[in-house]
Amino acid sequence: MIVFDESDTTVKSQQRVEDRVQALQNDGENIPPPAYSGPSSNTSALHIAAHANDSLPLLRAGYDYAAKEPTSRRFMKAFAAALLIYAFLALFARGIFMIARYEALWSKINHDEVGWPLEDDGKLLRCVRGREQWLWHGAGAPYSASFELPLSAEQVILTSRGRLSKGRVHIIQDPSWTKPNTAAVNISLLYPFEALWDRMSVCMLDLDGASVVGLYIDDNERKPKTPNRWPALFPDVFEFNVTIRLPISEDHTPLHIPSLVTNVPNFSQFVDDLAGNVTFGLLNLWGSNGPVAAQSVSAGEMSIMSRNGPIEGTFYASEFLSLVTSDSHIKADVHITAHNNNTALHMKTSNGALDSSVSLASASPGAAGDSFIVSAQTSNAPLTLAFPQSPLDARLTLRARTSNAPAAASLHRAYEGSFKLRTTNGRMAVPFDQNAHDPTGSGRTRQLSLSQSERLVTGSVSWGEADTQTGSVEVESTNGPVTLNLV
Repeated sequence: MIVFDESDTTVKSQQRVEDRVQALQNDGENIPPPAYSGPSSNTSALHIAAHANDSLPLLRAGYDYAAKEPTSRRFMKAFAAALLIYAFLALFARGIFMIARYEALWSKINHDEVGWPLEDDGKLLRCVRGREQWLWHGAGAPYSASFELPLSAEQVILTSRGRLSKGRVHIIQDPSWTKPNTAAVNISLLYPFEALWDRMSVCMLDLDGASVVGLYIDDNERKPKTPNRWPALFPDVFEFNVTIRLPISEDHTPLHIPSLVTNVPNFSQFVDDLAGNVTFGLLNLWGSNGPVAAQSVSAGEMSIMSRNGPIEGTFYASEFLSLVTSDSHIKADVHITAHNNNTALHMKTSNGALDSSVSLASASPGAAGDSFIVSAQTSNAPLTLAFPQSPLDARLTLRARTSNAPAAASLHRAYEGSFKLRTTNGRMAVPFDQNAHDPTGSGRTRQLSLSQSERLVTGSVSWGEADTQTGSVEVESTNGPVTLNLV
């Protein structure tokens, strides 16, 4: 058994460690400087000392040691930062895109949805916008605005755009309006709901030589910030009364206006007794959801068009006349004067009766061979036509049709030509007066030829010789009787 003297061994070991440390300390001045600054220059000495004596410090006093972060964590942080940058750039780009899109939409809304003319509407001359620009004459009076349009313009146009507008248009000749060759357009506005004022403008424009007055209403269905608590007193729509005042001509002859056009949806339109005092080269009255009525009006070319509104009145035309509506009736006293041997009348509706008296006339007395083309059509309602006047030897082409209702036409006794009646289910009749007076006063005898089948009647009528056929008439119905009166 070997026994070590513990005290001896300990003392000797401690002495060797101290000697080694002293030697290292003495040689420290000869150690070359490290390649870079840092705590690793004395690592060997400190490491040896630490193993030699636990009482020595593991780290040099004042040394700030920071543990290295794991690579995976640093990667995740970098990845998260990249995602944040990408998201920021994406949001920034989207913001730029939305701003550009908003500006484009707002530019469009400014012209299209917020009661303002489009560039295609013409050159802007004057606008009334906002309540402060309308004239007001005190409690109980409507707001008003006025415009003056030159009648020498290529066209005089009244237009309205927007579902939130309705009203009446009245065309009159006013002796109190003394400006020659100028039409006054007076507009009155009933009290609208306060929040709607900024959604409407009334403007005067020039459109390639045409003088235009336009009512432009915001079509955006957004709700106003303040709810309307009194809709009976302050309606949620703009209700206009528009009066077009025409002057008396300076020489008291009929006033001639080259062209007057209205395009006013949701408006009723009324024309005073103008025939004989005013003539139009072109007259177009277009609207919807309201009647168009004329005491009397005369034009070379005339187009009256409505939807869901009746057409009534006395109409004079020399070139072309069109009366068109839907879901309502037409009741018209029509006077057509032949022009260049080709004058046309077109009448059409649906789900409403068509009742018209059509007087045919020549442009010059004693003229013969004038040509007239007449078409009349409805559905699910009666069709009734009468021709109380006609020039001698006139050539009439008539097409009349309805469905599920009677169809009847009464021709002037001067008519000569063929005819055809047709129905799918109903009686067909051709009342005929053989002893009718010869319209020429020559004592001719009236001739009739007739052929009938189950659903069709054909024939012809003439004065004297049977081969003098100049006109063509067709009257048709389905599920209704058909009558052609030759009396």
